[in-house]
Amino acid sequence: MKYRLVAIMLVLMFSVTTLSVLPVTMDTTTLAAHPALEVKNTLADGETYSMRIPILEDESVLDSNPGANYAASLVGGGLWVGRDDGGSGQARAWMKFDLSHVPKEIAIIRAVWKGYLNSEYNTSGADEPVGVYYSEDDSWTATTITWNNQPVFSVSPVDVIDSPAEPAMFVPDEWYEWDVTSSVIASLNDDKVLSLVMKEVEETVTYDTWKYFNEEESTVGPASQLEIEYVVPGLNTLAVDGHTSSPLIDYIQSDAPDFSWNPVLQSGDFQRDFQLEVWNNSLYNDSMFMQEKHSAVGTFFSGAVSGNNRPFGIDDEMKFQFKYIKSLVPKTGIIDKLFFEISEDSGTIVLENLSIFLLGVDSVTDLTSDFVANYEGREPIQVLYRRSYSATATDNWLEIDIENTFMLSKSTSLIVELRFSDNTGDLLYALQTTGQGGSVAYTVGDMESTTAVILADRTHGLRVEIATDTILDSTGVYNSFPFGADSGYDGRYQVKYNQSMIDHEGLIDKLYFSTRVFGAETTYENLSIYIVETPVDGKLNATHMDENYGGLSPTLVLYAESYTVQNLGYTLVIDVNNIFYYTNTNDLLIELRWDDKDSTAITTARVIGVGGYRAYDLRHGSTNYLGESDLANALYIDFIYDTTSFQYCSCFPLVNGTEYYLRVKISDST
Repeated sequence: MKYRLVAIMLVLMFSVTTLSVLPVTMDTTTLAAHPALEVKNTLADGETYSMRIPILEDESVLDSNPGANYAASLVGGGLWVGRDDGGSGQARAWMKFDLSHVPKEIAIIRAVWKGYLNSEYNTSGADEPVGVYYSEDDSWTATTITWNNQPVFSVSPVDVIDSPAEPAMFVPDEWYEWDVTSSVIASLNDDKVLSLVMKEVEETVTYDTWKYFNEEESTVGPASQLEIEYVVPGLNTLAVDGHTSSPLIDYIQSDAPDFSWNPVLQSGDFQRDFQLEVWNNSLYNDSMFMQEKHSAVGTFFSGAVSGNNRPFGIDDEMKFQFKYIKSLVPKTGIIDKLFFEISEDSGTIVLENLSIFLLGVDSVTDLTSDFVANYEGREPIQVLYRRSYSATATDNWLEIDIENTFMLSKSTSLIVELRFSDNTGDLLYALQTTGQGGSVAYTVGDMESTTAVILADRTHGLRVEIATDTILDSTGVYNSFPFGADSGYDGRYQVKYNQSMIDHEGLIDKLYFSTRVFGAETTYENLSIYIVETPVDGKLNATHMDENYGGLSPTLVLYAESYTVQNLGYTLVIDVNNIFYYTNTNDLLIELRWDDKDSTAITTARVIGVGGYRAYDLRHGSTNYLGESDLANALYIDFIYDTTSFQYCSCFPLVNGTEYYLRVKISDST
């Protein structure tokens, strides 16, 4: 969920012109000549995108049968609202969405809940206003909720559809949407689980106003969904040594100039990261003299010579699943980009109504013809939705920039699912081979199909760009400290990582710990998390933990009376306040203190003897533990790189009288 290097890249290029005078050399300073500045593809105000979040669970409740649960009923689509035939019963529909993969800092413009109306039973011919309400209580489940035990919800609706009164407010076989922006923001700032209830506003009529919407399990129509519109950042200036225009930009009198830029961000948002490149040509495809980026690339598979026109080489609807078994997964971390290997050197596909989902599963068997069964009971994460999306290939790799909302884990096999209605761009062939541990399942002509027509033993060339930094990678050995400590007791836990393991500096945003349990979470009471860059070398002291600070005051980066450490799929995540800047001068020490925790027994990956240390004072398995060791938890960190300037590295000396081309991309908190 860290940085997203957005596709609205601002390219500042120095156009080729004929100079009437030669650049002047002053003393021994190398002069790099830069002709007039030209701005290309400027999007200063940012661009609006949207993401779709599928329903997590949903169910109806009915006051005429208040103790009944209707999880087994899909009548009419399964989600019911209004008064039934004869006015004897009132129905409400509950919906729940998992927002754990959505950054709380996202610059939301609008969020809507969208439901598809299958049919209605309305002999009176009149519709009643229907509202959507917000509930802070997310404890309900689809298999247990009834009218009697449904949670409390807001007194006033978040949004209402109450017009037109004539000829009808609601017409079957149509999508309807309610604005739930305030509820989404509230959930992002709370537990990142959104609960909504749809009901008639008054619930006082005695005639029938019954409506059938589709729930998640329905096969008669599309399920409801949450759609979030948000703004990605823009840039409106880029300068070299402070100069943005001619004539000063034409003669940069430095062999190590400073590059700077001015991001355009929404209120409350921030620049999370940047990429900067200096090239020798305007196409950015020959010699790159400098690159500053903070991500790493991992390769699942590469080197196949056989191309296939599925999925990128046909102009038709497509639903396509790739599966890469866990032995092919190269890294653990948040995925920022997908790269598919293709037979063509270059080209641009344009996929209409594109949705991409990612999912980690336990099995290493081939995909089946049942798309949903391939999920193995888990919810895929939608990492991209665009009404029209262009992806460009360079040097035989097709790049797709996705939302940074999926945590790849070496503990699971990866499923990549594509859905699109057409390819109106170039038709490209994806390179693939057999016998390497991958498989595919797909259907052509129906992007909403539940059944794959074609199954094949095929491994496609795939790389991923990882946005998180690996501090200490998992080796598959696990330990109960600290997340498996006993409930009902307080605890204190310190873990330290040698400076040499971290490699760079930056603001710390999120901490990720590998776990053996998929999906389980643990909740702490009065949780405090401290971070300090300690000068203390070697092992920690469990008896006198304060001495491990090395005389420094630790920074409190998180305090919560109740805090749930969420599991993004074999990975626990702690979102700390962005206030601690790690300078990479000394070791990094992270400390957790708590008064109580729930009973969830979660073990996390640990590594011994490689430069990590821990100290602990806690209770586990009904035994008190006080001690220290040269063992540390596997750790991955999201750093924030919010600087808006960077100096040329001089790794390749700039040549006097030569033109250079500079481009910068930034990402916000999305």
